[in-house]
Amino acid sequence: MTSASQTKAPWDDINAGDAAPIKLEDDRFFEPWRAPRTPKAKALVADVTRQVESYERHRKPRDRQRKQRDQLVFEATIAAIVCDLAHAFLTKHEGGLAVSRSNRELGVRSRYRSPILGKKFPEVLDLLRAPEMAFIKQSLGHRNPIANRNQKTLITPGPRLRSRIIESGLELADIGWSMDEETIVLKAAKEDHWDPGEWIEYEDTPTTNLLRSRLRQINEWIDQADILVTDERSLTISDLGEQERRLRRVFTQGSFEKGGRLFGGRWQAIRKQDRLGKLEIDGQNVVELDYGQMTPRILYGMAGAEAPGTDAYLVPGTTDPARYRDGFKKLLNSLLFTEKPLERKPKDTESLLPKENIKTLVERLREFHQPIANYFETGIGHHLQYRESEIMVEVLLRLQAKEVVGLPIHDAVIVPASAEKITREVMEEVFLARTGLRGIVTTTS
Repeated sequence: MTSASQTKAPWDDINAGDAAPIKLEDDRFFEPWRAPRTPKAKALVADVTRQVESYERHRKPRDRQRKQRDQLVFEATIAAIVCDLAHAFLTKHEGGLAVSRSNRELGVRSRYRSPILGKKFPEVLDLLRAPEMAFIKQSLGHRNPIANRNQKTLITPGPRLRSRIIESGLELADIGWSMDEETIVLKAAKEDHWDPGEWIEYEDTPTTNLLRSRLRQINEWIDQADILVTDERSLTISDLGEQERRLRRVFTQGSFEKGGRLFGGRWQAIRKQDRLGKLEIDGQNVVELDYGQMTPRILYGMAGAEAPGTDAYLVPGTTDPARYRDGFKKLLNSLLFTEKPLERKPKDTESLLPKENIKTLVERLREFHQPIANYFETGIGHHLQYRESEIMVEVLLRLQAKEVVGLPIHDAVIVPASAEKITREVMEEVFLARTGLRGIVTTTS
C-alpha cells in the first residue's frame, strides 16, 4: 500500500527557521474490506449498529427509510470500521487508522473499490464519534507546514468500543475479510515492460458472474480450512488470516479469455523449496502436485495432435538435450507470447541454449513441434494461460466436492499428504476432459 509520505505537497519544503522538518511516521490506512468472521464478531457489530441506528432516530428522525442498497452499505460501513479498529486494538496499533473525508476522493467509483468509501462515509464516522456513542475517536486531518507531509484524519477505538472488545473476548481469528471484494480483475494490455497494466472497469455478464461465483465457492472453502504456516522470523506456527487466503483471478489483454491465473494466497509467495516444510493443512504435512509440460500439451490438444512421446522441452540436435532443456522451455514460451519474430535469445538464456543464432534455434523448435508451429509468434500464450487457469479452477472445485483442501500455484496444487492419490486422479481426469490428452502429473513431497 502506498504510504502517505510518498505524496509531496507544495508546503513540504517550507522550513521553520533553521529547524529541520518534523518527520511524521507513515500512516496505517483504514482497510474497508474488514468484516466479522464469527458469531462473536457479528454480535458485536450488530450491537454497535443497533445503537447507532437508535441514536440516529432519536437525534434526527429520517424522513424516510434508507433504500435497501443504501442500508446494506451503511451496515457494511459500521462493520468495517468496528472490525478494523478491533484489529488495530488487538494488534496493539495505537497510532490510529488514516481515513479520508474528502468528497473528491470519496466520490470516485470503481468495482475494485469498496462501496463504503462513498460520500456518506464521513457521516457514519461522525455518528460513531458522537459523545453519546463514543465508539470511535477522531482526529481531523490538517495542513502541517513544517512536517514532511500532511496529516490525514486518524480514527482510534473509543472507550465504549474498547470495553466491548474486551468484554466479548474478541480475538484476531474473529475478524475476517469481506467476500464482496472484487475477485475478478480485468487488466489492459501492457504498453511496455514497465507498464503494470491498468485495471479495467467492466460491465457484468453471465460469463463474469459465473467466473465470480465459482471463485467465491473456492474462497469460501479455503477460508474455513485449517491451514498453518511456519514463520521463520518468529519461529512460530500461525493460522493464515482470511486476507492471506483470498484468491482473485487476473485476466489480461483486456479479455476474459486471456490470463485468468489465480493470485493472492500467502503460500504463493513462499519459495518453492520452502513451501512443503512451512505449510500444514488439516494438521498434516503437505505435498505439491504439478502438471508437467502443461503449456505445450494444452496446445497439442487444441491442434488435435498427439504430443511428443518424450519430454516436450528435450529438443534433439545436440549431444546432451537435457543440458538445454530449461533454455528451450523459455524459448518456446517466448515464441508463444510474442507476436513478431524473435531477434535475439530470450533474457537470461544465453548460457541455457546452444551457441547458435536465434533463427537456427527457432527452426529447430519448429521442426520438433511441427503440429503446433503455426501457433508460434501469434501471442497465443495469454489464451493458453486462460485454459490453464480454467483447468486449475475445475480441479479445485472437484477436490472440494471430495472434501479436499487444495491451494493453487498456477499449474500446481498443494494438498494434505493423505489426499495425494485422489488429487492425482482428479488432475488427470480434468486435463483429459479439457484437452483430450493425458496429463502428466508429478508429486513433490
